[in-house]
Amino acid sequence: QRPELYPLTLAAGLSWLLAAGWDWKLAPALAGGGLAGAAPVWWLQYRWYGHPLAPSMASNLFGYGKPAHTAYVGGASPSLLMQKGFLLTYVIPRDPLTFAATLLIVVGAGLLILSLRIPRRQNRRALAFSAALLLGGYLIFGFISWRHIISGLLPTFPLLALALACPRPASTVLQAGRLAYRFVFGVMTLFLALMLLLWPAFGGLQWGARYLLPAYPLMVFTALWAWSFYAHRLPPSAQPMFRGVAVALLGVSLVLQILGARQLYLLHREHQPVLRAVQAIPADFVLTDKPFFPAQMAASGKAFIYVSNQQQADMMLARLAEAGISRAAVIKPGASPYALPNPATDIEIKLPGP
Repeated sequence: QRPELYPLTLAAGLSWLLAAGWDWKLAPALAGGGLAGAAPVWWLQYRWYGHPLAPSMASNLFGYGKPAHTAYVGGASPSLLMQKGFLLTYVIPRDPLTFAATLLIVVGAGLLILSLRIPRRQNRRALAFSAALLLGGYLIFGFISWRHIISGLLPTFPLLALALACPRPASTVLQAGRLAYRFVFGVMTLFLALMLLLWPAFGGLQWGARYLLPAYPLMVFTALWAWSFYAHRLPPSAQPMFRGVAVALLGVSLVLQILGARQLYLLHREHQPVLRAVQAIPADFVLTDKPFFPAQMAASGKAFIYVSNQQQADMMLARLAEAGISRAAVIKPGASPYALPNPATDIEIKLPGP
């Protein structure tokens, strides 16, 4: 069960009440429906894993089953503040380029929202200035994403400013449409707030923010709603500029997604020699203390067992022998800050370097 499901469900329930005018008579039905769906899953996860919240939630929030040592590529594990920051943007310590790009996007997005929501700022000059800042920031991130995968919500979703530029409730004419927009906007903002408040991890090497994935389709909806609304309700002199800004942000978004797909393809191609080497191992069970290696090698068809030290390796090898398994492989961690010394197995695999 994905950890983001819980904040999403809570956000949806609260937003439903908000859209219904805080009719608390709906609360028992919403809570009962949520519990009825979650209870069987909790029971299955408890039977399978030993904790009702499954590995990701149980380990990150409660420490259940969390390894004593975990690997983080690039040195020391980032602080909790940095983990939450990586959910939002891609700022590398002591790197002025990523900091400048983030600063341009944050300031540009804030000015664009103010330019749309405050009547006296609804003019071409304000729109053009905010767009210049946004496009400058995304140009820098586009240059970076040609060489590296970039994580975070801000660098990979240029329509975010439009998604957050909530039109004034009294301005929306159709009641049914207003309720739908309030519900979706409420789910989106509450989910993002809950994830940033509660979740202590950013997801590692990825394109975008995988833990915030449920928010992306909601943000597309609210961004297109705002685009449609402001395109016809801004002063006539500002409408062409706004349409140009919206089209430019959409175009930048498409280009960034293409660059992201390219980086993921390159990463996949880089893994292929390692995958073939693992597939060629004459053993079905592989012991390793590389936490993310099994996920990267899922297509190998091997059964991976996580061990963090020599004692655990010896114990698992003994258990495999008791089960009638006479052959297993050990994949050493290479340059990781810890090692599996002298693996007691008949096969030892040393992976090729990058």
